[in-house]
Amino acid sequence: MIKMLIKLQFAFVLIFSIAFSNTFGPYTADDNTVILMNFDSDHSNAGNGGDATVVGEITHTDAGKHGNAAYFNNGSVAINDSTIAPADTSYLMFADHSNLDLEESWTIEFWAKSKARNPWSSNMHIFSKPDTAGGTVNPGGNGGPLSNYEIGINGTNVEQHWRDKDAMLKRAFGVGGVAGDYDSTSMSYPWVHVTWIHDYDSRFDAVFVHDVNGALIDYGYSRFHAGTSWNEDRWYEYTPTSMGKAHTHDLPAYVGVKAANMAGFDGWLDEFRVSNVVRGFDNAPVLAEHGWANGNPGYLGKRNPYTGAGTHTVNIDVTQFSSSGSYAITGVELFYNSRASLADSIGPGDASFQSVQMTHSEGVTWTGSFPIGARGTYHEYYFHVTDAAGNVHPVGYDAEGGLFDREEYQAGKEGHMHTVVVVDENSLVLDMNFETEEADGDPADNSVYGWNVDVYGDFAIGDEVPDESFGLQESEASFQWLDGVPSYIEIRDGQALHGEEYTFSAYFNLGHDSENLINHNLILMATQNGGRYNQDGSAWWLDNYAIQVQEDGAGGARVWNYSCLLGDLSDSWCYLLAQQSNQHYSVAPQEWWNMVSSFEFDADASSGHFYSLVINEDMEVKTFFEWDMQVAPTKFHGIWRLGTRGGAGAHNWPVGYADNIKVWNYAITPDDDPDGIFHGKTPDAGDASLAVGDDKNITPDVFELSQNYPNPFNPTTSFDLSLSRSQVVDFAIYNLMGQRVKTLVARSVPSGIHKISWDGKSMNGKEAASGLYIAKAIGDDFNFQKKITLLR
Repeated sequence: MIKMLIKLQFAFVLIFSIAFSNTFGPYTADDNTVILMNFDSDHSNAGNGGDATVVGEITHTDAGKHGNAAYFNNGSVAINDSTIAPADTSYLMFADHSNLDLEESWTIEFWAKSKARNPWSSNMHIFSKPDTAGGTVNPGGNGGPLSNYEIGINGTNVEQHWRDKDAMLKRAFGVGGVAGDYDSTSMSYPWVHVTWIHDYDSRFDAVFVHDVNGALIDYGYSRFHAGTSWNEDRWYEYTPTSMGKAHTHDLPAYVGVKAANMAGFDGWLDEFRVSNVVRGFDNAPVLAEHGWANGNPGYLGKRNPYTGAGTHTVNIDVTQFSSSGSYAITGVELFYNSRASLADSIGPGDASFQSVQMTHSEGVTWTGSFPIGARGTYHEYYFHVTDAAGNVHPVGYDAEGGLFDREEYQAGKEGHMHTVVVVDENSLVLDMNFETEEADGDPADNSVYGWNVDVYGDFAIGDEVPDESFGLQESEASFQWLDGVPSYIEIRDGQALHGEEYTFSAYFNLGHDSENLINHNLILMATQNGGRYNQDGSAWWLDNYAIQVQEDGAGGARVWNYSCLLGDLSDSWCYLLAQQSNQHYSVAPQEWWNMVSSFEFDADASSGHFYSLVINEDMEVKTFFEWDMQVAPTKFHGIWRLGTRGGAGAHNWPVGYADNIKVWNYAITPDDDPDGIFHGKTPDAGDASLAVGDDKNITPDVFELSQNYPNPFNPTTSFDLSLSRSQVVDFAIYNLMGQRVKTLVARSVPSGIHKISWDGKSMNGKEAASGLYIAKAIGDDFNFQKKITLLR
C-alpha cells in the first residue's frame, strides 16, 4: 500500500556552521545592559537594573568559565536518619526597577554548571520576574501564574516562559536534553551557556544552548504575534490589546531560585547578562516560520492551490540573530517539484526539483511562486537560506508533522517536505459510500480525486445502513468496526481534506459490542496535523476538525466536534470549540445519527461562522448551533482518519458502522444547502457551550443572571443568562480566594436566554470541594456575581 523509496541525490553542497564556537564572555556593560554580573569577586551589577541582595550562601570560586564564578549553595542537608532536605535556600534578589521591566526585546544569557539536581533543584529558575497574580484562564488551558520572564533548568532541559499584557496567551517552550549528564569524576555537571533572545521586531523567540567549548548543542524557538486583530497579525480566538508586549509588574526579580516554591539552583553561574536589546552571536542558526500562520500572502496559513490558478505563491519569514546586529539573510531559494503520487518518497536534491529565487518583500518575509499542475497534482517544496557569511541553511526538509510553530519537528524523516495538492475550488473532496473498493480490497473514495485509502486492522462491509430519507441517498453497504478488533481508515496524503473552510457529513451507528454500549473516549473522525510518515500520530490535538465521543454514564454517549484555531501556537493550545464548554449531546446505542459541520470564513473581513448539527434517524435534533468566528481553523495538511486520531493505541475503538462520509473544501451553510445535508433544519440562537431549552430563541430586553438552581446543589447546578444583544461573555466559577475554578463560557454569545450549567468539577476534571463559590458573568454591558453553595 505504501512504498518507501528514499533517494538522496545532492547536486550541490550545503555549508553548515557546525565547526565554529563562541567564547560568550567576559562581557562588558553598555547603555542596554540591565544586569551584568561577572562574579569575579562579588555580586555587583555593572548594568542599570539596580543592585542585588544576597539571600543564603553565595561564594565566589575559581571554577568559572571566565575567572571566578558564583556558587549558589542549595545542596542537601541531613535532618535525621531518614530525611534529606535542602540547605537554606541561596539566591539573589533584585528589588523592582523600571529597567527590569522588559516589555519588547531582550537577551538573557549566562554560563551555568549544576552541582546537583535533587528534588528541590531539578526544576528551578535561573532568572525570573514572577507575579503573584494568576493569568486569565481560557478554554485553551492558559491559566496559571503570570511572569514577565523566567528561564531555568528542569533536569536536562532548558525551559522558558513569559506572558503578554493581556495575561491570556501562555508563552513557553523548552530545549530538551541539553543541560548535560552527571560526571562522576568531577562530581558535577558540565558547563553550558544559555542564550534567550526575545526579538519584538521579528517576533521570533529563541533559546540557544552551547557546550563548554562554545559549540551549539541545540536550540528551540517559537513565534509570538503582536497585532490588534486577526487580519493584522494572526491572533487566535481572543481580541488582543497588548500588541505582543510582555506582562510587567512591581515585584522583585530573582537569580537562582523559583520563587513560587523556593526550588533553588545548586551550582555555579558565570557571566550573567541581561540586556534590553537583541544580542546575537557568531554562526547563529537560521530561524524560519512557514506553513502555520504565514504560508501564503494574507497570513491565512498554508493552503492548497486551485485548479487553473497557474502559479502558487508562498511566504517564509526568516531571520538570524548574528553578532553583527543587522539583518543577515542575503537570499532564499525555493525548491519545488510536481508529482502525480507520493507513494514513492524522495529526498531533497532529487532531480525532480527545480528552484527559483525568492524576493525579500519586507521585514523578515520572503516571497516566491512556482507553476502548478492539473487537478490532483502534488507539489513538494523546501527552502535554502543563505546568510551574510555565505552559509546555506536548509529549511523544510522535515516540514510536515510538527507540533508547535517552529522548526522542531517530531517526524524528522527525509522526504517529509512541505506538500500541497491542486484541487478544484468549491468541490466535494471525499465521498465514501463503502460500496466500491480499491484493487487491494480497501474501501474506495468516489470523489473525482480518488484518494488512496488504507485500512489498518480487520474490518467488514456491513449491511446495516441508514434509511434513504435520512441518509439522503440509497445505500447498500457500510463500514463495520468489529467487536474486539481495532481498525481504522487512513488517507495519508490528506492535504486536500484540510482547509480554512470546510463541510463534512458523516453517519454513525455505534454500540454493537457484547454489552450493547458505546465505547468511551472515541475519536470517530479527525483531520490530524501531521505528516504522511507519522503513523504514531505526531502533532496530536491540533486538528482541523474532529468528532469525539464519550460514554454518558446512562447507557448512551456524548458526542461533539471541534476545530483547532489557527494562530499563535507557542505552546498555547487553541483546540477548543467544544470540550470544556459542555457541548455534549447524547446519542443512543444502535441508532443511526448524523453529524454535519461546516466552517465558513471570510479572510478579508476576518469573520465567519461555525455550524454543527447532531440529528438521529428519528429526525430528532440533538443540537444545532452556530458560532460567530473571527479566526480560521488550523490546517497543516496532514493525515485524515476515520475511527481514531492517532493510530493504534491512541484511543478506544468504535464497534458499529459508518456510512456516507463526505467532505467538501468549502462551507455549506443552512441557508445555502442545495443538497439538503442539514435536513432542512436551522441553528438555534444560542452558543453551543450552553445547555439550552425550548425558550432559547426568546430575546429579552434586559441583561440578567438568575440565581443558580438548585442551590445548594450536588453535583450540578444551572443559571439563566439573558442577553438583549450578542457580546463576548466570560462566565466562570471562583473560590473564595479569588482563584478561577472552572470556565463555563469564554466567547461571543448571541442574544437570547441561555441555560448555563456547572457540573461541580474544576478545570482538571476533579470534583470541587464542598463550600461557597462565586459565579461571575462579565460582558460589555454587565458584571454579575452570584454566591452558590456546593454540598457533597
